Amino acid sequence: MIKEINLDNYSLIDTKSASSKGNQQKWLVNDFWYKADHMGYEGLCEVIVSELLKKSNITDFAEYFPIKIEFAGRKLNGCYSKNFRKKNESIVTLEHLSKQWLASSMAKNLLKYDDVKDKISRTVDFIENKTGCRFLTVDAYAAAVPFYMKNGFVPLNDEDVDSATRLLYFDLNDIVK
Repeated sequence: MIKEINLDNYSLIDTKSASSKGNQQKWLVNDFWYKADHMGYEGLCEVIVSELLKKSNITDFAEYFPIKIEFAGRKLNGCYSKNFRKKNESIVTLEHLSKQWLASSMAKNLLKYDDVKDKISRTVDFIENKTGCRFLTVDAYAAAVPFYMKNGFVPLNDEDVDSATRLLYFDLNDIVK
């Protein structure tokens, strides 16, 4: 059974800086985030991704659960999670960065490109040029190392060859080539 909550007595969070388009209703209540669907599927996507991550070797992620939200006389589908932000942290979306740096929407800019590889390449270029992020790193379990290496990850060094986990990195520039 899906949990239900009435949020009439709680204030909405300003979503202009907390979601990519600024149109998703969100509440932070008792250290839990509640997010109402705007397009009809966002909560379900969050829940499905959480379920997939639980089956991976990734352990540090925000787990989402489905919920029915009652607010202002309406029943809304949505999701909720434990608050994953630490004190004084904020969320900065790629859409927000794009509007700040390029004065335009990343989503609209990417519509100019038909090829998915071009869209990924433009996104990687933007992230690298505006945030300085160039590498993805993982601390992979030894059994998962072949998977990562098959997909382009490289060992950071040889010091952890016989360890239970191995530090690997992926150069985002490799996607753009």
